[in-house]
Amino acid sequence: MEEMFAVIAREHQEAGRRLSAATLDRIRATLRAALNAALRAGLVEENPASLVALPPTRRPRAVVWTAARVQHWRKTGERPAVAVWTVALTAQFPDAIAAHRL
Repeated sequence: MEEMFAVIAREHQEAGRRLSAATLDRIRATLRAALNAALRAGLVEENPASLVALPPTRRPRAVVWTAARVQHWRKTGERPAVAVWTVALTAQFPDAIAAHRL
């Protein structure tokens, strides 16, 4: 079972796609639920997905959208994993989207 997760991670890496720990958790949860249903129906005798231990992960630390970070994002397209607005940016938002159709 761990080999399957290693293959998934390797295929994502080879394709140049990022694979988050949350995605691996969702894959494991879906597989575990399906195998639990098969277990209840008597189709399998055990659920190997319940024994899978994924590597521990750390939650990303939130950073504040400073003027320098906004400038870097506009220049490179790179952004922090988790960023929060300042009060000033939050106040600007309604005006910035007022003309948006949604």
